[in-house]
Amino acid sequence: MDLIYAAFFSILLGPPAVLVVFVARAIARSCGILWAAGAAPALYLLFLGAFIFQMFIVRLCLPRVRPGRYPFPNHSQVVVWGLHFFLQRIAYIPIWKMTFFSLAIYRTLLIRALGGKIDFDVDTSSDVSLEDPSLMDIAQGSMLGGGVQLTGHMIEPDEVLFGTMRIGRGAQVFGNTSILPGGSIGEYSQIGPESRIGPRVVVGAHTHLGYSCVIASDVTIADHVVVGHRVFIEADVVIGEGAIVASYTTVPRGTKIAEGERFPPRKKKSTATGTDPAEESPKAEGASK
Repeated sequence: MDLIYAAFFSILLGPPAVLVVFVARAIARSCGILWAAGAAPALYLLFLGAFIFQMFIVRLCLPRVRPGRYPFPNHSQVVVWGLHFFLQRIAYIPIWKMTFFSLAIYRTLLIRALGGKIDFDVDTSSDVSLEDPSLMDIAQGSMLGGGVQLTGHMIEPDEVLFGTMRIGRGAQVFGNTSILPGGSIGEYSQIGPESRIGPRVVVGAHTHLGYSCVIASDVTIADHVVVGHRVFIEADVVIGEGAIVASYTTVPRGTKIAEGERFPPRKKKSTATGTDPAEESPKAEGASK
């Protein structure tokens, strides 16, 4: 593995480094060493641009990672993912990662070079963590807040799950939220800070999740749903369009919430007293008799 990593490192960094040295020497010969030193910031950006181009060329030579569940580690898709992961590790070395993610055009070109689908009109913090870019689809006008993490793989005992993460047009994912493989956020939806979106979770369009929500695997949330704060939704839940889930609620596994329904349901009021029947005192009940 170390030899493969070293080979990728040399292939990716060798040509850009040679280019920068060639340009620096040309500037020094024609304008002097001080001009060459003054051009260092521009030469650094030139190096990063050439590095992105070299990354794109190398990535084109690799097969794409196919979403699915595979035996780990003895499967061809695991090997393919490992090669993509080597490229990502080199691209995300801290010495230049901060520059990539601080400049929007460089960030977008890098994610595209690594095989991701991302629009140029995307706002992200410089400290987002975009793991497995080849399994990402981030649409125009979306926003990823500070500390957001998108991860396209999840390793389980003897298996690995690969899934495409989709962020819809105009969607907003707020700080320190994580989205696991197969997570999909619909158009113009909002995911509150400190939330956890599990594998194969589908959130519809114009849906709002409050802060610190935890969504387990294989959950489907339809369009125009409102989920309150600190809600825990267990696996295999289906929430219909326009439904409301109250804050500080746990939705049990396999629950089906109908379209427009509120969960948990409001307690019915007594028509005579306007109070919850369960709260009426025995004395009042005896008087009514």
